[in-house]
Amino acid sequence: METYRSQRERIRKKLVELNRDLNDLERRLEAAQELYRREFGLTPPGYEPARETRRRTPKDRAGDGQPSWRDAIVTVLGDSGRPLHIKEIWQALVDSGFETNSRDPLRSVVAIAVRDDRIVRSGPNTYALSGAVRSKSQMSLDGQEGPSPSKEVRSEHSDAD
Repeated sequence: METYRSQRERIRKKLVELNRDLNDLERRLEAAQELYRREFGLTPPGYEPARETRRRTPKDRAGDGQPSWRDAIVTVLGDSGRPLHIKEIWQALVDSGFETNSRDPLRSVVAIAVRDDRIVRSGPNTYALSGAVRSKSQMSLDGQEGPSPSKEVRSEHSDAD
């Protein structure tokens, strides 16, 4: 099993790198097409319109194999094994290749986290998986479930934001 896990991790890292390269290339292509239009006043040869600018719906994401916001956030928190700040959650989503047209993705992370029963607030703008979800993924080798935390996990930070 360890071999499969390490292979999965290597492939995930490659996927993240390839997604970053693809996004970078798409931005460069869009910039080059815009420069061509401005310079020559013509549509560039082989022109491909830019990505859709409308907001993607869960149905759109399901069609391209991308998980919903909720599932993606729960996966990130489960993989981390610790509470994460919303900026860390968003960065992990970006690193995994998650795409969105959200104008404010950090606000989207918070909006979903506060409404999902699988996620609890553990500090200012910091969230973790609730005990029921966490204990299933953190079962010990002898089959015993780990201790389940209370509904709100205490943090060394104050609750003032």
